[in-house]
Amino acid sequence: MNALTVLLLVCICVAPALQASVQVLNLPYDADTGSGTCAHACSGVGRYNNNFKAGWHDSGAFPGKVFRYVDISPCNFVDAPVVTVNSARGKAGTGRGICPALSVYYVGKGYFVVFSTTDATASDMAYRTYCDVYWTASGFTRN
Repeated sequence: MNALTVLLLVCICVAPALQASVQVLNLPYDADTGSGTCAHACSGVGRYNNNFKAGWHDSGAFPGKVFRYVDISPCNFVDAPVVTVNSARGKAGTGRGICPALSVYYVGKGYFVVFSTTDATASDMAYRTYCDVYWTASGFTRN
């Protein structure tokens, strides 16, 4: 056997033992955690130029703040997960300014909504600072 064959055999035998484990300790509501569900972590980036529900919006409810929806439907959660977020410039080296901190406003099983915690405009977020939403969600999916 050559070294590559041995390496492949080791990987095939060891890989199942290295699977990640996710444990959701508690949720802020009564979730469907019954039979047939398993804990799942999912993460991604809501790109500044992604137009899910039309991208960044100026808020009418919270003047001076901006908000956007972030699609998490591919994660297939059975209930709203726990979501953490931060923002960062998505178009490296080309934006001007600093992306504001974000606060999670609403979480559903297929999307969530974030608001800026400091003043910003939708046009700045999308066309000047190019702010992406980096997120991680932990919740339950069906087996």
